[in-house]
Amino acid sequence: MYRKKTHTENYLHANSHHHPNQKLGVLKTLATRAIRISDETHLDKETDHLTRTFKNIGYKQKDIKNAINKALERNRNNRSAPQEQNPNRSAYLPYIQGVTDRIARILSKKEIKTSFKPLVTIKQSMRSVKDKLNPKNGKGIYKIECSCGKCYIGETGRSFQVRIKEHGADIKNERIHTSALAEHSIKTRHHVRLEDTKILAKENHLFKRRIREAIEIRKHPSNLNRDSGLDLSENWLPLLHKKQQETLD
Repeated sequence: MYRKKTHTENYLHANSHHHPNQKLGVLKTLATRAIRISDETHLDKETDHLTRTFKNIGYKQKDIKNAINKALERNRNNRSAPQEQNPNRSAYLPYIQGVTDRIARILSKKEIKTSFKPLVTIKQSMRSVKDKLNPKNGKGIYKIECSCGKCYIGETGRSFQVRIKEHGADIKNERIHTSALAEHSIKTRHHVRLEDTKILAKENHLFKRRIREAIEIRKHPSNLNRDSGLDLSENWLPLLHKKQQETLD
């Protein structure tokens, strides 16, 4: 059995808030590995090593011996008996000592195997090492609100940030013929809140963006859009199927 020089022998401590089956399951797994890859000459040496390791992290001698014996027994049974064809039903529960273990006993009467997971992990307690991505760098559907209560629904295949700047330039240069937002802003002198643009959905696929845009326009009847977007009738279903096939091909 090879172990790296940096191996610390740190496993789930006996006092950690995990179900006993989870904690002993770690030992059973290591014992099973030892049984499978060690010859008879070295197996005792490896089980002795596991016994010392788990005693150092709070496990009782009796529990360690039982776990190793169960691993030995399981290995013998797997060699002699055929595998069951019918998969067992399973339930996955967060482990709360004194609560979910009782639920597990009830489920076991219905032949439902219970697996436990910790409520809080170390990963959840630590900050991500990755930088957060700016959501406005994505593609999709967005909503721009006006001070009068109306809104504009749009979609973009470049980025939200670029599209918002384009709307700003349209308003500044009074491009009322090409921009519904610019027309509304110039005629009413209302404040179009570009700075508060909301991202309704992220979507890279053009046709899916067009469908979602049309849906959002209908969900926001008090809008400034000059049209209702893609025609959401039965006519677009064959086209959607064709686009999906082209994507798969």
